[in-house]
Amino acid sequence: MKQLLLLSITLNVIHSIRHGEDRSRFTGHVVGGVYVPIVMYPHVAQVHSLYTICGGSVISDRVVITAAHCLYTTDMETKLEAKELYVYLGSDVLDQGVKYSVCKVVTHERYRGQDEVNFYFYDIGLLLLSRKIRFGPTIKKVKIAGNSKFRNTKYSFTLAGFGAVTNVSPATASIKLKATRMYYVRTKTCNESQSFREVMTVPKHMFCLIGQGWTSDCFGDSGSGIIWKRYLVGLVSTGRDVACGSDTLPSMYTDVVYFRKWVKAKTLELESTPVEQCRSKQESEKFLKSKMELTVKLT
Repeated sequence: MKQLLLLSITLNVIHSIRHGEDRSRFTGHVVGGVYVPIVMYPHVAQVHSLYTICGGSVISDRVVITAAHCLYTTDMETKLEAKELYVYLGSDVLDQGVKYSVCKVVTHERYRGQDEVNFYFYDIGLLLLSRKIRFGPTIKKVKIAGNSKFRNTKYSFTLAGFGAVTNVSPATASIKLKATRMYYVRTKTCNESQSFREVMTVPKHMFCLIGQGWTSDCFGDSGSGIIWKRYLVGLVSTGRDVACGSDTLPSMYTDVVYFRKWVKAKTLELESTPVEQCRSKQESEKFLKSKMELTVKLT
């Protein structure tokens, strides 16, 4: 407790992160922060489904990276199909931008969202878009950092997302893109800051950050990228408290650098899918949908 208090005083850090009261939904947003134009964070993606709105980051001309839990139904029982997802790029307004359908969905093989203990492990996924991304001032890809030098308390990080304006549930989401600064917390300190409500140790493929001065992520932007020196190093994953704005608890983030080789291999695999194959698949799904709708009307 003394160590945690000392760290809090040293960094002047007073608020932590929580991504939802129900771990099966994790719909957090940036609490506090400042409004920013999309040209400052052109990698930002909005990942939409019937169940959630998550964040993501463009990492190639066809692939978006996000959290695995964003790609499942709210009960974590069923992985979403590509046709149940779509992505907006190039806008700092929620539900606006260039809309892309999804061709394929990949989550880490070891991700187990229903696991009562390790549900936050391997929380990483990729989306193959149905067509190539048109890059410009408002849409750009972000590079993954090449090493783990970012794991140091002297560094700060940036999180951009479509944020709640309060830390009270139900939170009111902003329709504009917001950004906030986060600070690194050592794994040892993070493990010592356990809540009596839940015990969640920090695995080697995750790291901890904490917000400063009423800023954090909360109720939403799961899957959003954590940026360090213009490089992608993490994804918003899961918090460790029952409410946003806790005075003591940091939150854990998926370490994208740890998964760098996995991401590279899966991205190459996904990009080997011809665009024409995605288009024909999409047209087939549209035909089946229209046929089902017609059948319903006739009965």
